[in-house]
Amino acid sequence: MARSGSIATAATVAASLSAFGAPASARQPSGEGLAANTPLAVVVKVPTPWYAPRFFVTRKMRDTIPEHQTIPGLNFKAFSFAGADGHYGGTYRWKDEASANAWFTPAWRDRFRKEHGQPARLEWFDTPVVPPGSEDNGSWMKGADPS
Repeated sequence: MARSGSIATAATVAASLSAFGAPASARQPSGEGLAANTPLAVVVKVPTPWYAPRFFVTRKMRDTIPEHQTIPGLNFKAFSFAGADGHYGGTYRWKDEASANAWFTPAWRDRFRKEHGQPARLEWFDTPVVPPGSEDNGSWMKGADPS
């Protein structure tokens, strides 16, 4: 489901991208050797237009929440602003690569290019899976044995 305003959830997604030996760099879609049901994250970055103040971009992000809540295979979307490089965008956590590919189609990329004047910048990451039974208290994240 798409969410906004949940710092804890956004932090969890951010941690999931960096924890447990997640790749240091993005990969291209259709990575070889991955199971078909491997969850993944896609980070989309968009240069903030000079004429668009942050409150305007934030309002547009909020307007897209209902649409994101209905996307098949999308488990989570966090919106983001990167102050250092002037980009905004989001982190999408997908059930599997097929779900991500079904959303980021050539038509999506064409629409993006028309709306933003440049191609989309997408980075694809394999994401770790929470060990069964460990989601109850998060103790496995603090170095405890998850078994």
